[in-house]
Amino acid sequence: MDRSLENSLATKQNVVGVLCADGNGLLISSKGELDGALAGRYTSMLRHASSLAVDQPPPTVVIETQMHSIILRDYDTLTVAMKCKREGMEDA
Repeated sequence: MDRSLENSLATKQNVVGVLCADGNGLLISSKGELDGALAGRYTSMLRHASSLAVDQPPPTVVIETQMHSIILRDYDTLTVAMKCKREGMEDA
């Protein structure tokens, strides 16, 4: 798992942090600038978003700030969060 997260950081230009949590929100692994203490909150956000449309595929949740975007997605029983620099904010 750690190698997969490190590859995401190395190969994606704007990615500055990645984390993976289990279905209960317990942190499995975290690399880069993403706070692992928030793994449970990210998992909870996805569970709530999924409950809005139970007959739809799992949603992707994007949290945007002026500097970064955090993309949340479920893969099987895992929650993956990826923190990316927003376009034009490379120096900030």
